[in-house]
Amino acid sequence: MHERTGATKTKQSARRTTRQQPGQTWGKQNTEAEAHEQLSYAWDEAGLNFFDSHEQLSCAWDEAGLNILDTAEMYPVPTEAETQGLTDKYIGTWMKNRKRDSIVLASKVSGFSERTTWVRDPPRTTRVSKDQIIESVDASLKRLGTDYIDLLQIHWPDRYVPLFGGGAYDIK
Repeated sequence: MHERTGATKTKQSARRTTRQQPGQTWGKQNTEAEAHEQLSYAWDEAGLNFFDSHEQLSCAWDEAGLNILDTAEMYPVPTEAETQGLTDKYIGTWMKNRKRDSIVLASKVSGFSERTTWVRDPPRTTRVSKDQIIESVDASLKRLGTDYIDLLQIHWPDRYVPLFGGGAYDIK
């Protein structure tokens, strides 16, 4: 069963898992070959609707009806400068042997963070701004080896409140 995504013509699987997706660890805890194996298993073996988060991709294709891949510019987690973007790269190399129009590809742009400045080039605080959204999408498209993303999400918002014992939020 598929449902429409907002007012678009894009349909995505109605069934989803709430577990952490193993794709978040591709490039950190898994090799590119293992990522491809997990993706192919999920797409080709059908009938699966959720997997252990460190053993299998959290979606299946044909019989289960799942058709969405979710990634983010900062994956894999835990996020580090040395591995940032590898999840996108691994998904991109896997998609080269697939029909792109059969995959609903979702990605996320990072919100405010002073701790992941290396996500941007040149390094700077990440923000949800027009310029940084465009930069994020362009970099993700390049890593993914595709010319479009079906669903773009904000990974976390720019929060205008002090959090975790911090001082007052400074929008500058």
